[in-house]
Amino acid sequence: MKKLITMTIMVLAVATLMAQTPEKLTYQAMVRNAGNVLVTNTQVGVRVSILQGSASGSAVYVETLTATTNANGLMTVEIGGGNAQQGVFADINWANGPYFLKSETDPNGGSNYSVTSTQQLLSVPYALYAKAAGNGFSGDYNDLTNAPAVPTSLSQLTNDAGFVTAVGCENVSLCDLQDTLAALRDTITLLQATVEALTNPYIESTPMVTTTVVSYITQTSAYCGGIVTSMSNDPVTERGICWGINPQPTISGTHTNEGAGVGSFTGLMSGLTPNTTYYARAYATNSLGTAYGQQVTFTTNDVTAVAELPTVITSPVTNIIQNHAMCGGMVTADGGAPVTERGVCWSTSANPSVMGQHSSDGSGLGEFTSNVAGLTVNTTYYVRAYATNSAGTAYGETLSFTPGVSCPGTPTVTDYDGNTYNTVQIGTQCWMKENMKTTHYSDGTNIPVGSILTTSTSYCYYPGNTPTNKNFYGMLYNWTAVMNGATQSNSVPSGVQGICPTGWHVPSDAEFTTLTNYLSDNSEYICDLNQTYIAKAMADTVGWTNYGYNNCNVGLVLETNNVSGFSARGAGSCSYYQQITNPSNNLASSLNSNGYFWTTRAYYNVTTGTYDNESIYTLSLGYTSSSVTVGTNNSWNAYSVRCLKD
Repeated sequence: MKKLITMTIMVLAVATLMAQTPEKLTYQAMVRNAGNVLVTNTQVGVRVSILQGSASGSAVYVETLTATTNANGLMTVEIGGGNAQQGVFADINWANGPYFLKSETDPNGGSNYSVTSTQQLLSVPYALYAKAAGNGFSGDYNDLTNAPAVPTSLSQLTNDAGFVTAVGCENVSLCDLQDTLAALRDTITLLQATVEALTNPYIESTPMVTTTVVSYITQTSAYCGGIVTSMSNDPVTERGICWGINPQPTISGTHTNEGAGVGSFTGLMSGLTPNTTYYARAYATNSLGTAYGQQVTFTTNDVTAVAELPTVITSPVTNIIQNHAMCGGMVTADGGAPVTERGVCWSTSANPSVMGQHSSDGSGLGEFTSNVAGLTVNTTYYVRAYATNSAGTAYGETLSFTPGVSCPGTPTVTDYDGNTYNTVQIGTQCWMKENMKTTHYSDGTNIPVGSILTTSTSYCYYPGNTPTNKNFYGMLYNWTAVMNGATQSNSVPSGVQGICPTGWHVPSDAEFTTLTNYLSDNSEYICDLNQTYIAKAMADTVGWTNYGYNNCNVGLVLETNNVSGFSARGAGSCSYYQQITNPSNNLASSLNSNGYFWTTRAYYNVTTGTYDNESIYTLSLGYTSSSVTVGTNNSWNAYSVRCLKD
């Protein structure tokens, strides 16, 4: 059996901003299953009845509808817009109340209604009543009942004393009649203003607010909420719940602040006394004052009551990357005893518990967020939220997920030459996991293999000046080849496709900074608690000289490298310096010792006010380094290229 928990009572669905009155009401409710888990993103069947006189009174209107719950288990329907089974919604005379709303729900989306909720409409829906009130008087004097006769000619005046001799009137002074007519005009003016106030949807007034039911009552806390609507252009600046042990609580006493604006909200009333009756009501404030919803009462649980397990809901798993993900939950009830610990637990086996890996994310009621770390890629994990009180530990629904290295939906990408590259998702960025190997641009234009270093022609080069190194290290390119005629950029994204396949681009220095900042900000990627020591997390476990000075160097303990999955290898460079110092092999430099990566950013010369296209920013790391280095290098040098998904 599933149960319906009504979170909002009734909101007028204003279908027009003109004087025409809407013929619909918006009804919202949350659906949970027998395990108190929200029924999310599911179509449900609904039958709504408007009952007159009492909760068991006769139905004046019945209709059926379907609705789909959202990710929070909330369903929304418009009463008056479904399939009418009995009566006409527009014919309901709201003045002949009281009226009750009966809702029946089939959580499976059909007409086998198994969930019933009935509640009184505590106030007449505003605009619907205004429609009836607006038709009560037209503003025409002749429409008044028992209107006094008004003299229309001098023949009705009979003597010099100034008296009217109409039948049934004796000695009526014209002065008295004039006063009567003046008073009548004032009355008509007042009636016209009243009609305008009832029918004009934008009058200057305090907000309209409705108090919702109190839920999740414990010894020391409870939840309540409200729905704020406004027929005024004056914005709602504050809203919330006020409560106390005396009737009609106000914001001068204990209250919450749940933000501003119209719509529904929920607040936590905490610090309550066990076994005590409280009064609560919603409030909303604008510049004209504070309005209150109807008062509701509730009694907190007795302190002598036996504690039960808390109630906790598991939140969806998000931000799933190589070795961590985000999860969390919400403790909705403490079971009659304080929640002393809460968090999530995870395992590669079903039904994880706090006896295994788990987070600790505070205490008490409410929502929390958890970091699920230390994961292995391509491995299925199970996770669920937990909450502990004196009665024990309760768990939410178990969810499963599989962290992976590849970018979601784009595990590989292929260049013009047919080379296929794996991808890696790091934070919000989708990177190629390997260096570019192509000898053609995406349009098929050839990139020749160079034998000299120059900036005038696009060239590619073999790492170590050895063709067989291409598949393992990728190719090296001068900056002219990388940019393919594009101008320098440090934008995010760079906007430079350059040498990359269609749908990908050469990263700017700012985009590399996004990568390194993400690694530095997450402890699993840094070494020795130093946020600058991220080189090992970026370097591959192969392609480096096995040497270093400490365990945070790339070249030591190679098997601990590449936590990020970026897989940088020491492809070396072809440099102008190498051409001078080693003429016999001037295109081979620092293979397995260093890795350099081009960016699209050129150095800006403040003196000349121009960009120096011979001085380009690069990111580099070496086998004896613990940090990555960002600096400028000559554009005629040849370095590696990593592409970033658009």
